[in-house]
Amino acid sequence: MQKSFPKWLRRGLLALLILVLIAKNRDLALEGWLKADDFVAYWAGGRLQVQNPSSETGLLHLQQSVGWQKGTPLIGFNPPWALFFALPFSFLGYPLGRIAWLSAGVTTMVFCTDWAWRFYGGPSQSRRLAWLLGTIFLPALMGLSMGQIAPLMLLGVTEFLLFASRE
Repeated sequence: MQKSFPKWLRRGLLALLILVLIAKNRDLALEGWLKADDFVAYWAGGRLQVQNPSSETGLLHLQQSVGWQKGTPLIGFNPPWALFFALPFSFLGYPLGRIAWLSAGVTTMVFCTDWAWRFYGGPSQSRRLAWLLGTIFLPALMGLSMGQIAPLMLLGVTEFLLFASRE
């Protein structure tokens, strides 16, 4: 039987992950709000959902109001139904919405790695190791830190495997 990592090492790695995410978003601590990244496209599109989410002028105005520095708006080239998932986060101000988006992404990734670990027969005493490995996977960290919609795609694949296994 394989031994799991010592408790102090697991906690240290979790603390390191949290510090990396905070350092990536250091503008939150310095200026009181998060830097505009890929999430700004979903947030502004959700805010304009009632009017016209494709309005470049409206998107640019909203995005620049939260720190977008470029002269052209960041347009999310996702299918229109993707705005459905971003809409609840758009009701919040940008900083709180971004933090909620990050929290939802981390939660989704932990859920998906936990489910996959159990589904494929991983030992139950190592589930936390699976969570850690799933969330420190570099592409996952990049997607989380840039505010991308990738955790939702992971959730879709995980649900597909879940339902396919049940036929």
